[in-house]
Amino acid sequence: MSSSPLPTPSPSSSPRVPIKVLCITLGGDRRALIESMFSSPNLKNDFTLEFIDGVPSRGLRSKPGLMSHAYKSGLLIEDPSETFLVGKKTSQKGLWPDLDYAEELWRKGRSLNRERSVLACLMAHLNAMKYAVENFIDVIIEDNVRIIDSTDTYKIMRDLINASKDSGVRYFGYLGPKDNLEWLYKSHMPKYNVNECPFPFNEHYTDGVKRGTSLWGCYGYMVSSSARVEILERLQRDIGAVMWKGKRMKTYRIKPIDKIVPRRAHEAEMDVRISSKPVFFRAPMLTSKIHTKFDVEFCKSTEVQLKSIGVEWEELWLTAEEKSTVKMYRETGRWTEEEDRDEGKRDEREEEEKDEGVKVSKVVDEEDGGESNGTLRGVLVGAVGVGVLGGAILYLLANRKRRS
Repeated sequence: MSSSPLPTPSPSSSPRVPIKVLCITLGGDRRALIESMFSSPNLKNDFTLEFIDGVPSRGLRSKPGLMSHAYKSGLLIEDPSETFLVGKKTSQKGLWPDLDYAEELWRKGRSLNRERSVLACLMAHLNAMKYAVENFIDVIIEDNVRIIDSTDTYKIMRDLINASKDSGVRYFGYLGPKDNLEWLYKSHMPKYNVNECPFPFNEHYTDGVKRGTSLWGCYGYMVSSSARVEILERLQRDIGAVMWKGKRMKTYRIKPIDKIVPRRAHEAEMDVRISSKPVFFRAPMLTSKIHTKFDVEFCKSTEVQLKSIGVEWEELWLTAEEKSTVKMYRETGRWTEEEDRDEGKRDEREEEEKDEGVKVSKVVDEEDGGESNGTLRGVLVGAVGVGVLGGAILYLLANRKRRS
């Protein structure tokens, strides 16, 4: 008697296939915390975790270091140890036939200073994308994220994966300015599917105001194979898509990876989708390796985001120290004690300026097309309680600063 074939399980009885997570890390405590996070009883059976090494910014200081990391990440298409580093021209010309890409990369990249960390981050994500596509990873995360510690997290992520199979990029975690997030949850998302919606670009806004990349962060995302090719090929042929410099800037700036990914995919007419309920968030007051001065603002934006989706900080997997930070915020409304002192100093400065009759404002530079260059300049609006000579001196100083 022949045996009958095993019955095909129905979707409802199919085993839960674990979601494969790839974390970019430089190791140390951050890696250990990510391992602990995914060992939570609510998560350990539904996720598998792998790590990929990040790119240390100090490794990009030397010519061999920068070139080797650029080749490994895919920015360079030829091994620099056989071309540029031994004095040979490369065939990688990009948009300009007279430009040697490797030579231009070193010329612009050797004086990056603080921006070197942004370039290291970009290269680390390019490495992660390659590994993720080749190994069927479901989500790429950074080692600065925290996840909703719930068995529902798996379903939220699986729903997004199933609903965005034809997309170029999908986001499981993101952040943005507070006003953009409020608009996202109140005006944009209600128009779409309950599980996901399009990444907001300028055409989604009805007020005509251009906002650039309205959301940012690579807290949890994945790119398709074709999207990765589009992103990489654009960077390989246009070094201006990697780094740029304004008229008055002394050094080059790096295009952050969280702006490159959605923009390049969108330009290639690929669908970019975001989860209506993100599950990855930036850890509260975890010191940034790139944007330390924005740590408090990150927390304020995350607070808006959590309230918008009906989640509390306490529902995230947090360390004991992070729980204490959240508790202090609940009790005082401040994320750090320094925040109080900084605001106090700012109030004192404002009072002094008011007493002296001098107003400090941000001046719009006409030569920059009406955009502020971010320089604070003293502008004389009155000299109260001082003589004619004192007023004249203040006037000359203000004009001198305006010309500089």
